[in-house]
Amino acid sequence: MRRGSDYAADRDIRVEQSATNQARRAAAEATFETVAEYAWLHNLRLAQRSETHYQLTDIQLETTWILNIYPGNCRLYHDKNLPMPPFLKLGAKWTLRQVVEAMVRTIAQGLRAGLKVSKTRKPAESL
Repeated sequence: MRRGSDYAADRDIRVEQSATNQARRAAAEATFETVAEYAWLHNLRLAQRSETHYQLTDIQLETTWILNIYPGNCRLYHDKNLPMPPFLKLGAKWTLRQVVEAMVRTIAQGLRAGLKVSKTRKPAESL
C-alpha cells in the first residue's frame, strides 16, 4: 500500500511538471512570431492553432505533410491521413525554434544528398 508521503510526493511532481510545461508553452508563444518568419524564409509554414498546439507544413509540396507540435509536453505527432514528415533528430526536451531548425536542416541535407524531397522544392537561400 502507498503511504501518505507517496501521494504528497506524486502531487509535488505533478505540480512541478505543470509549472515546467506552462513555462515551455509561454516560451513558445513568446518566440512564435520570429520562428514563424524563419520557417517562412525556408518554405515552411508554422501556424499556431491554440495556446498549446502548433502545426508545421511545407508550403511547396503538392501533397504535404503536417507535423503537430506541442511544446508544453514536448510531443510531436504527424497527421495520420497525410504523408509522413521527415524524421527529426531532437533531444528529449526541445523548443519550438529547435523543431523548425531541425526541419530546415533535415530538408537541406536531403536536398544536398540528392534525395527526392519533392518535385517542386527549390533550396532556400541561407540566412
